[in-house]
Amino acid sequence: MTRSAWLDHAPFAFWVMGAAAPRDLVELGTHGGYSYFAFCQAVAGLKLSTRCFAIDTFQGDEHAGYYDQQVFQQVWRHNEAHYAAFSRLVKSTFDGAVGQFADGSIDFLHIDGRHFYGDAKHDFETWRPKLSDRAVVLLHDINVREREFGVARLWDELRAAFPSFAFHHGHGLGVLAVGGRQTPAMAAFFEGTRDAEIADSVRTAYARLGASIKADYNASEAQARLKEQVAAQEHEAGTARARATEVTARFDVQAAAFAEQLEQRDLLNKALRHEVDDLNNHLHHLGDVIAKANLKIGQLELDLAEQKRAIRSLRASSSWRLTAPVRECGVIARRMIESAKLALSQTARFLYRTAPLPKGVKRAIADAVLTVLDPLVKNTSTYRLWRIARRFESPSGPPPPPWLRARGTFWEVAREAKGDFSAAVPFQYRIAPPATPPRVAAIVHVFYDSMAPEVRRYLGHIPFPLDVFITTESDAKKEAIAGAFRGWTAGSIEIRVVENRGRDIAPKLVGFKDVYPKYDYVLHLHTKWSDHASALAHWRGHIYETLLGSTDIVRSVFEAFARTPDLGLIAAQHFEVVSHWINWGGNLKPARKLAERMGIAINERGVLDFPSGSMFWARTAALKPLLDLDLTFADFPREERQIDGTLAHAIERLYFHVCERAGFRWMKVAIPALSVETSTIAAVSSPEALSGFLDRHGLSLANPKGVTPRATQPWGLATAPAGLKARLQATALGLDIDPAPTRNVFVGVVTYQNSAHQLRRIIGTSERALRHAGLATKGRILVLDNGDPSTELTGAHDSLDRLPPKGNVGFGKGHNAMMAHAFVNGADIYIAANPDGAFHPEAIAAICRMMVANADRALIEALQFPVEHPKVYDDYSFETPWVSGACLAIPRALYEEIGGFDDAFFMYCEDVDLSWRARAAGFAVRVCPCALFMHAVTNRSQSPRMYRMMLESGYVLARKWGDAEFARWVAGELSDVGVPLPSEVTPAVPPAWRRVADFSRQFSFGAVRW
Repeated sequence: MTRSAWLDHAPFAFWVMGAAAPRDLVELGTHGGYSYFAFCQAVAGLKLSTRCFAIDTFQGDEHAGYYDQQVFQQVWRHNEAHYAAFSRLVKSTFDGAVGQFADGSIDFLHIDGRHFYGDAKHDFETWRPKLSDRAVVLLHDINVREREFGVARLWDELRAAFPSFAFHHGHGLGVLAVGGRQTPAMAAFFEGTRDAEIADSVRTAYARLGASIKADYNASEAQARLKEQVAAQEHEAGTARARATEVTARFDVQAAAFAEQLEQRDLLNKALRHEVDDLNNHLHHLGDVIAKANLKIGQLELDLAEQKRAIRSLRASSSWRLTAPVRECGVIARRMIESAKLALSQTARFLYRTAPLPKGVKRAIADAVLTVLDPLVKNTSTYRLWRIARRFESPSGPPPPPWLRARGTFWEVAREAKGDFSAAVPFQYRIAPPATPPRVAAIVHVFYDSMAPEVRRYLGHIPFPLDVFITTESDAKKEAIAGAFRGWTAGSIEIRVVENRGRDIAPKLVGFKDVYPKYDYVLHLHTKWSDHASALAHWRGHIYETLLGSTDIVRSVFEAFARTPDLGLIAAQHFEVVSHWINWGGNLKPARKLAERMGIAINERGVLDFPSGSMFWARTAALKPLLDLDLTFADFPREERQIDGTLAHAIERLYFHVCERAGFRWMKVAIPALSVETSTIAAVSSPEALSGFLDRHGLSLANPKGVTPRATQPWGLATAPAGLKARLQATALGLDIDPAPTRNVFVGVVTYQNSAHQLRRIIGTSERALRHAGLATKGRILVLDNGDPSTELTGAHDSLDRLPPKGNVGFGKGHNAMMAHAFVNGADIYIAANPDGAFHPEAIAAICRMMVANADRALIEALQFPVEHPKVYDDYSFETPWVSGACLAIPRALYEEIGGFDDAFFMYCEDVDLSWRARAAGFAVRVCPCALFMHAVTNRSQSPRMYRMMLESGYVLARKWGDAEFARWVAGELSDVGVPLPSEVTPAVPPAWRRVADFSRQFSFGAVRW
């Protein structure tokens, strides 16, 4: 409920809608929507067939006040959520919209626009031709006579011309019977209220009803304010208690430390006395050593004199004089060899730079030449740089610094670590929600579309309306990304296909340049995957967690923006693995050239900082100098897997410079638990502490005020901090989520000649895991017999629901039948489970948490034990190439969008096919290590019959996914064992989907760990 002058008239609005039963209702002037939604609620509650239209510019006027587009967004969201079936908002002037309605079509008109006499009269006369012969017109504010309100004057004119009735409370509401053929109920109303006594009783009744609603609103508003005050007082009291506890604890710690210092001092005194005794003894010993050394020196001096005499004798000999020319030739030869090596090195470097060959080819030639000429060139600078590069390219070696590719001289320009401060997030005080949600756009470049579900999960932490703008480089990826964001309700989604240039920088700045003026704030993200060094695998996760790892973190970011109007950009503190790379590298020249166009002076030896990874929050105004350059994709080089030295890398290093050029400050934030070095991460416990942090630790690159670059380059961490990996895993697994027990989960089991022990175990463990997750069990375990009936083997279970057998229809077709039954009966998740397996009690709860973390848009496989399936999965997102059907969770959305298993696969490969279809449609494909499912994998024997079925399914899969080479290989294998090619035909997938299929590792269908 929103505050409105119409609070008093809601009861009458409900009655008049039922009495007038209009076919079309139009409201002129909607503002916050209270009166309009009162009419809509009556339409919905009374089940009327009315069509409703709200016409407004949603900008306000002199009487209602002016407001921004947030009001429209709130009204639009409420309308979409509740009344979209019959209601439409028309964002227009009244005159601009009148042409959209036929004459005589409107049965109910509410006029509540500008309240000057001329405006109100113009509105009535303009819309009069559109009124039907049963039309009712309402005019609000007929009892307001200040601030040049003129509706009262218009009302006096109109009530003389039409049957009418006036309410005096709530600023006054006039009811006109403009149409001559009123409904019976409305005709009776106008006739009855001609009696003064009846009219007074009607006014009194509705005034009381309206007053009751207003009183309820005022009471709820007061209660909300009281709750806020109580919460604030409780927070202050808790803060005081915490401070008292902290002071007490600090005193105890200091007292204990003082006592320990006294004890240490006594121990130190004793140790010093022993040390003095030892030193005295050592001095005596040294005297003996010195005496012996003097004797030794005397002997060495005698030996040296003897050797000098021998050398003089040798140089005076005839043989030394005769061999002098030979020695001189040797010196000359060595000098010539060194000159030749230098010339060869310089020539090779010139040819490497200028040869018109792809970089990969040039590197291969350089590798071969330098390997062959190793003895000749091993002391040259070119050879040494090549050896260093090879060391960094080793899988077990450290990441290579960018300057290895740039091959240029660079200066250390980053600050010393002890002076590089960041603010800890989330802030440690209660942050009130903003009165008006900020206008925010997320501009995201999704090159790796398999990461789109991860992006969506993090964007879900933003507690405001959010429009998302995504760039990618192909229509196939666009389709997958659209699938990943299907069902997004926080705002609009727009995906554009752009050129693969400029990494993530060009797509974000050029691809959506038209978006920035429409928003106050932007979030820059991309699917960063630094595959040139394994130590960088968690870089993306470090930035995602720091910038939007929780709702509280995002609130902290916008608290900083709200309290600091000149704060333009907020970035994550540098990933500690790359701390040694914070320099210009090979990017100074393009950066300086671009900076000059923006009026920015670059000092190559001055201090530098930038949002490494090019992800950050920003006011759009802080990026204006860069956006005003009107860069195009043609300004960026073609993609050649460059790791440095491009315009995109230069822009990354200029972001803080650009922010300052626009007149704003910038800051960095960090999460202490995700860092090794925390001494420079400052806690923010109050708004004053935030302001103090910026004053004390804020840096201006244009005027660093004595801050100088570090003297030496540090070496970054070899691996990511353990806390970061643990947090990323927890986020991916949804460990902070408690899935509601109202979720409806079904477990399906297809049996085929299984033992009683196996069947009782899978049913018992399924029931136990459902119950442990707090889920319903009755009828939630579905069983379909492909072989002999298993009824007698399993016994009676309240949890069991048996589907009628249809013969041996195969694994996929059997599960499809149960899947259809489950989703028709309200399932949210269907779990396919092999009959020879068993659930850990925690397994289904873990699957549900991970499913919620992925917005119910993921295929999730339980981790098999005692031997895991050998296929790879990412160690923190748990993404995997495909998921096994042994224990597989399928959400309703996936079943509705792409269906279940393909019936063409009798056994084997149906899970691979489903996984690939899911990935192509934008669903995440994940392993859940917290969900254990006991199932034999690599330790079970394989019969010739099973191998034949696997080959047959592999042939069907290859034909469906368009891999002729794999199909030929399988056909050859089938021919060798005397088996004809399968006759089963299944439609081929769209060509764009084939990019997700991987036949390169035969039946592994992806990389394996062993």
